[in-house]
Amino acid sequence: MAREQTGICAEPNLHGVFLLFNGLEGKERQLKQQLGKLTPLIDVLAEQFSEAMLNSVIGIGPVLWPRLNQSVTPEYLSWAELGETEAELPSFHYDLLVHLRADRFDVLYIALSQVMQLLNQQAELVEQWFCFRYLDGRELTGFYDTPDNPRGRAKRVAALVDSTGHPFNGGSYLLLLKQHCELHRWQQLTSEQQQTLMGRYKTSGQLLPSAQREADSMAERAALEPQGERLKLLWQNMPCADAKQQGMVALGCSAEPADLLQYLDKRFGVQNGYDRMLDYCPIEQGALFFAPSLNMLEKWG
Repeated sequence: MAREQTGICAEPNLHGVFLLFNGLEGKERQLKQQLGKLTPLIDVLAEQFSEAMLNSVIGIGPVLWPRLNQSVTPEYLSWAELGETEAELPSFHYDLLVHLRADRFDVLYIALSQVMQLLNQQAELVEQWFCFRYLDGRELTGFYDTPDNPRGRAKRVAALVDSTGHPFNGGSYLLLLKQHCELHRWQQLTSEQQQTLMGRYKTSGQLLPSAQREADSMAERAALEPQGERLKLLWQNMPCADAKQQGMVALGCSAEPADLLQYLDKRFGVQNGYDRMLDYCPIEQGALFFAPSLNMLEKWG
């Protein structure tokens, strides 16, 4: 039975970090072996500090995957399939994503340090984004983050490839979006204006009545049920901020790459407008990965 990586369907944590690497040329064989050792390393820490609820997600980019000498390749969606969008959707290339989450920051730091020690001879760290849980699961805008996210068993249905005998069974297609929030502009809006842009009530996260929701509100553009049939998409998002910048890192996990494409298509305006929240919280970076099952990763080690 295929086993998924622990961070894909896990409950939210208090702290997190996103590490983005590019593989060093000529080090592919060694990198593949080290990736196979990474999840057992995290498992040891998770058992040692069980109260920290440490978990992880390892995603492989579309350029690195064939360099790891794999006989089969995941069905990565292509940015080019979208064509021209009304809202800017920048595409970046990274070979490797390591996402760590925990309820203790010191344990998160220990895990990060060991990951770096394991990979530093085979991969170059390009970006690192520290994140946190804000209030009771809200975005920095003050609204609840993805209130229609799948719950319980529905998480697995949305996020994990479920096809017995398929080489990618238990894996997940990943969409990473780094978002910058222009809070100084956002906070100049009234609560009513903010709710109109979001399509939801600020206090409860519930949808505004259909007559009050605009077609370009985030609730309509980012809906997980855009045409009545629910997209296979689970979000694992965390706000990130420092004294200079504020934003969010969104990680979409899906069993179907076509559903990720449909989400981008509707939200970024390939047809009939775009999500007007992007005027206040534009996307700075976007990247694609595939998170193989634990069974596959363990064979690499």
